Amino acid sequence: MAASPRMMTYAYQDEVHAPLFDQIEKGLDLLLTKYLAAGITYEGVHRREEFLFPQEALLNALAHKDYSGGAPVQISVYDDRVIFWNDGHLPEHWTIENLTRKHPSRPLNPDLANTLFRAGYIESWGRGTLKMIAECRRHALPRYRFEAGGCTVKFFKYMEASLQAEGLRNQLVTIMLSVQASGAI
Repeated sequence: MAASPRMMTYAYQDEVHAPLFDQIEKGLDLLLTKYLAAGITYEGVHRREEFLFPQEALLNALAHKDYSGGAPVQISVYDDRVIFWNDGHLPEHWTIENLTRKHPSRPLNPDLANTLFRAGYIESWGRGTLKMIAECRRHALPRYRFEAGGCTVKFFKYMEASLQAEGLRNQLVTIMLSVQASGAI
C-alpha cells in the first residue's frame, strides 16, 4: 500500500506590486531573505551559499509572462521545492523539450526582453532555460522540471520524508539522497 502524498500548506503569502525593475529586486529580496535559507558549503576558506533555484527563474517568469491576462507571476515556496508560474505559453509547435537544448528566442514580450537585456538582468535572448539548467548542474542544485499549463518551472530536492511518502523503499531513499548529495552513484 503506497503512502498518501503529504499535504503542503503555505506559511505566508506575499505579492509584489511595483514597476518591473522593482518587482525583480523586491521579489528576489523577498525570496532570499524571508522564504529561503541558503545551503552553506566551504571551498577551502571561502564560504559559498547556494539557494534552491537560479535567480534566472524569476527573470524568465517576468519576461515571458502574458501580461494581457492580469494574473501575477506566482512563486510557491515549500520546504523541498520552489515553483515559478506565469500565465505565458510556449511558441506554436514548441514542446518543453525545446527549452532543454539550444533554441531560438521567441519571447512573448520582445520589447520587455530587450529592456531586461539592456538593463543587464538577462545575458541574451534564448538562453534563460539553458542558464537555469547549467546553474543547477554547476552548483549541484536540486532537480528542475518544466511544465506546460501556463509556464511552470519547478526546482526541487529530494528529502527523506517526501521520498518515503511516495512509497520508495528505505534502500532506494538512501541511494537517492546519496546521489543528490554527491552528484554521482
